[in-house]
Amino acid sequence: VDPAGDRTVGVLTKLDLMDPGTDASEVLHNKVISLKRGFVGVVNRGQMDVDSDLSIQNGLRKEMKFFRSHPVYGHDRSLQGRIGTANLARNLNGILMHHIRECLPELKSRIGGMLGDVQAELDDLGTPADATSRSTLGGALLGLLSKFAANFASGIDGKGTGNLRGPGGAAATAIGSGGGVGTDELYGGARISYIFSAIFGRSLMSVETFDGLSDEEIRTTICNANGTRPALFVPEISFDILARRQISRLEQPGVQCVDLVYEELQRIAAQSEPGELTRFPVLRDRMVEVVSNLLK
Repeated sequence: VDPAGDRTVGVLTKLDLMDPGTDASEVLHNKVISLKRGFVGVVNRGQMDVDSDLSIQNGLRKEMKFFRSHPVYGHDRSLQGRIGTANLARNLNGILMHHIRECLPELKSRIGGMLGDVQAELDDLGTPADATSRSTLGGALLGLLSKFAANFASGIDGKGTGNLRGPGGAAATAIGSGGGVGTDELYGGARISYIFSAIFGRSLMSVETFDGLSDEEIRTTICNANGTRPALFVPEISFDILARRQISRLEQPGVQCVDLVYEELQRIAAQSEPGELTRFPVLRDRMVEVVSNLLK
């Protein structure tokens, strides 16, 4: 736990049970085992003292009498601060106070930050519902819906996305701490624009006009449109037939584009929920259902 011995306080107990002529002064002088905080020697109440109901105060007096009458502990002035339960308590109390002074500023800062976060969350939740009269509940509902609509529009326009929230009121992942759009990924209107211009546009450009359409098929389609009548110009119906056939190849890229845009709109809707909405789970579920149906 403390291999370097920087935090450990050594405590030598039962010094009164040592053989006559021996003492622990070398250990107390920190010469045998080196500890940064040193050693303290004490004399505890023995089992006989406990059985005889010796009080703690009398035990402390007995301890001090032992140290004062000892030929080494009582005459070595350098050991006076290293013996006795009172010195041990004073030493530990000083270590505790020093640790508190070191940790208190950081602890105070953390508590202040937590209080600020909780207060911001409470502010997001708005006025308690039980403190709101029935006549103003309609206005509160309209305010929630208006906030949702404003947040959704902001997500599309790229304005004020720092006010958006995640599902259940959590902060959205694409939101920057400075109140603007995050830099990790495209979000909202920017993402939709990218889907149309890059993904869908690239899919359209990859489709060649005459892929899968041979000259023989074009001539056959024109002849079928002419019937028995020779024509100077290409019949319009043959162009419609060939164009529809080629346009049908754009269906898969178009469906993919619609799915991607729908997913992004769903994400914007989920992150546009006001923080107060978490207080009304039934209203939130109903609003999510209505919005999903509208997007579909």
